[in-house]
Amino acid sequence: MQIHFLKNKILFIALVLLLPSFSFAQTEGDVSLTLKPENPGPNSSVTATIQSFSVDLNKAKISWLVNGKTIATGTGKINFDFTTGQSNTKTNLEIQIETTNNVKIDKKIVLDGG
Repeated sequence: MQIHFLKNKILFIALVLLLPSFSFAQTEGDVSLTLKPENPGPNSSVTATIQSFSVDLNKAKISWLVNGKTIATGTGKINFDFTTGQSNTKTNLEIQIETTNNVKIDKKIVLDGG
């Protein structure tokens, strides 16, 4: 009986000591992207906005890339205006986020120019 109690006590202490060392990784799913207009056509002006309830975007370094080219970068830059490509072309929008604790999140969307 005493051995069983001792095993449980050791297991409990091990869990208490190890549990705080686990961390939850932040992923692309932690950041949502909104486009206005929602379904832009060719040669359309678009405003992209990101938000998150688990990542402090106001303190994060955010880079906005269009077709692989960095167009804007800034701390807390959660809004970005751009123009979609011509008809029958795709516009690749990528957002690279680096949090204050050096977690990197990459979000991509492809807009089809119809």
